[in-house]
Amino acid sequence: NGCSTWIENWQPVTFIKAPIAQINGPTAVCVNTDFQLEGYVGGDTLYEWYYGGNLVSTDSFVNLHFDTPGVYEYMLTVRAADGMGGYCSNTDEHIVTVFEAPQPPVISIVNDEIICDSYQIPLHVESVNNEPGHFSWSNGMQGSDVVVTQGGPYLVRYTDDKGCTVSSQIDIPKAPSYFNWVFPRGCYTICRNPLRQIIGPLEQMPYWGWLIDQTVQVEGVETVVEPIEVVTDGAYQF
Repeated sequence: NGCSTWIENWQPVTFIKAPIAQINGPTAVCVNTDFQLEGYVGGDTLYEWYYGGNLVSTDSFVNLHFDTPGVYEYMLTVRAADGMGGYCSNTDEHIVTVFEAPQPPVISIVNDEIICDSYQIPLHVESVNNEPGHFSWSNGMQGSDVVVTQGGPYLVRYTDDKGCTVSSQIDIPKAPSYFNWVFPRGCYTICRNPLRQIIGPLEQMPYWGWLIDQTVQVEGVETVVEPIEVVTDGAYQF
C-alpha cells in the first residue's frame, strides 16, 4: 500500500582499521650470518612470529642465525584490539634462502718465482672449482693476479656470485735487503779477547748463513739466526 514507518534506533559503530603486516629483512643470506626480520607497525599492536607452525617470538622483530643452508619461511601475525574483546589481525610471510659459504681460495706464487733484483712476487689466487666471484686483497689490489714488492702477510677476500665471502692468507718472505740495517759496514780493528759477536736478524728464516771470506762458516734452515763469533781476520758476510 506504499506506507512506511521510520523507526529511530541509533547504535554507535566503531570501525577499527586492521594493522598491515609487513616483514622487512633480507631474502638471501650466507650461513653463519646474523640478521634480523622486522615487522613493527606501531600503536598497541601484538606480534606473533611463527616458524614451522611454532610460535618463536612475540617481539616486533626476530633475530636469526643459520649454520645450515636451506630455505626458511617465517610468518608474522599482527593483532590490534577491536574494542569489543576481540582483535583485528593481518598476516605476512617471508622466505629466506641461506646459501652455503664458499671454500677458502687458494693463493700461490706464480711458478714459485720471485724476481730478486727488484723483489717482485707475482701472486695468483683462484676459487675452488674455479667458481665465479671477485677477489679483493688486503693491500687494496683487486683481481686474481697481482704483483707485490714487499714481504709480509697478504690476505685475499673472495666473494662468490651469491655475495658470500671467505678469505685466505699467504705470508711472503721479506726481501734480504730489508735486513741490511742489521749489519755493520766498513773496516773494524778489535782486540781478540774478549771474543766479539756479530748478531743477525733475530727471527726464523728459510735459510741463513754466515760467511768469512766467501766461505760459509755457520748456516741454518728454518731456524732463528745465530750470532757468529769474530775469531779471525776476514770479511764477514751474511
